[in-house]
Amino acid sequence: DNVLNILKKFFFFQYDKEMYYNTTQFYLIDYPSLPAEKMEVIDKLSFGNIAKIFLEYEEAFWESDVSRISLIWDDDSVESVSTNKTQWLKHVSLFTVMKPQERFGNILIGWCPGDVADLIETMTEEELSSAITEHLRIFTGNLNIPPPKSVLQTRWRRNNFTHGSYTYIPVGVDGQVMDVLAQPLVGIKNPSKTKCWPKQDLQVLFSGEATIKTQYSTVQGALLSGHRDAERLAQLYGRTLLRKKSLGHAHRVL
Repeated sequence: DNVLNILKKFFFFQYDKEMYYNTTQFYLIDYPSLPAEKMEVIDKLSFGNIAKIFLEYEEAFWESDVSRISLIWDDDSVESVSTNKTQWLKHVSLFTVMKPQERFGNILIGWCPGDVADLIETMTEEELSSAITEHLRIFTGNLNIPPPKSVLQTRWRRNNFTHGSYTYIPVGVDGQVMDVLAQPLVGIKNPSKTKCWPKQDLQVLFSGEATIKTQYSTVQGALLSGHRDAERLAQLYGRTLLRKKSLGHAHRVL
């Protein structure tokens, strides 16, 4: 879910009318300006990058009851990779185990934030395999840890349809601005509709995890926003959606 970042780039950067993404050509039509309050929210919220490195092993070198591996450095002064790229491994301090093992096999997921994520997207599988294997051997003292049989990293920043992974709220920004972003744009009043939202025609709806302040940066938030706006459309056209009892607590109406 990356609608926020596309909006930020669309409205706050100068785009040509023709854009080329890889070999695919997109044409941008003329567009009206969004209301000032929408533009302000889009500008205030930020969109970051979290990279995941999937490491698949023939056999697990960790105990069966382990769900995560955290690496803690004695040195408190970890440099930013923007000034020293050799420091990137110090930022890869958390690995989670994919569960259940019967379904996924022996897979660790390394979590990498910010500038480190951007750097990792440029690295080869061989570079990641070699560096992380040495990294884990040093921390565990187990020199017999084998290299993974396969490595896969996400590349959300380099994907021209996403430009990142998750929304985040910068320091000093009130999370309530997400409620403003979530409100639809309405058109002229239409008295023929009695169940409109709010008794007006909907012109544009804003969905995505960036519009759910209690679950932003999650797939659940994106899904909830889709259900919310589907209900708005159903009300607009005088229809009732079936209640989502089977979807569980994560899909409750906020």
